[in-house]
Amino acid sequence: AATLAWLFYTSGTTGRSKGAMLTHRNLMAMTVSHLADFDSPDHNCSLVHGAPMSHGSGLYIPPYVLRGARQVIPESAAFDPDEFLDLCDYHPGCSAFLAPTMVQRLVQTGRSCPQNLQTVVYGGGPMYVDSLKKAMAAFGPIFVQLYGQGESPMTITGLRRADHVDADAAILGSVGYARSGVDVAVLREDGNPASTGEIGEIVCRGDVVMTGYWNNLDATAKALQDGWLRTGDIGSFDERGFLTLRDRSKDVVISGGSNIYPREVEEILLEHPGVYEAGVVGAPD
Repeated sequence: AATLAWLFYTSGTTGRSKGAMLTHRNLMAMTVSHLADFDSPDHNCSLVHGAPMSHGSGLYIPPYVLRGARQVIPESAAFDPDEFLDLCDYHPGCSAFLAPTMVQRLVQTGRSCPQNLQTVVYGGGPMYVDSLKKAMAAFGPIFVQLYGQGESPMTITGLRRADHVDADAAILGSVGYARSGVDVAVLREDGNPASTGEIGEIVCRGDVVMTGYWNNLDATAKALQDGWLRTGDIGSFDERGFLTLRDRSKDVVISGGSNIYPREVEEILLEHPGVYEAGVVGAPD
């Protein structure tokens, strides 16, 4: 079970991409968590690969293979929203993993949700509350959110389909609660657990967490400390147990001694009807 199964290369937002060593145990834990929390496919179901199989979409192959479901690979070998929806019209019991920008492009087609499209798992970047509300209005309650990393593949926290229904903006703007088989905590700079509402670094542990980085002992020592994976992400838990992701620790803008989280500013900007997209960065002034 501890044998190396997959070298999963991270997207490398902070320098050169690193190979997360994923074992058979890691992949089995990821698979069981997906089936427990999000989806229960059978042999009459389909996984439509709208996103690259070398990354997030490929990590969802194991649970669908386990259940004997079909794998659908678009002929275009890219993400064409109309082709994706056509495939979901044709194949039974469709699910897919899509990045938030891909979900927005589905909404922009103006088409209604195919009857066979049952679940869209979104993750890999921020899904703004305004965009999520528009997607739910167009396609209904088919959305599932995940927060994970290559180092804890697809599995840290999540929001199920039912969690999206009648949810307030705080829930829709969160990344949900701890996934099955995973402990999640927020730590202050001194290493102690943060209190409710207090911001700190998100850490997690469980059978899904990698054994380390391939041929990179220094990076492994920084990422895995005292049995916890240090995600490098900043967040806080509310009193209901929902985790809100503030930003990557590297993205936080410090101005006048105050921490500014670009994601929060972007959410406000997107509420204005004249704003189509927003991206916030810090600049000397």
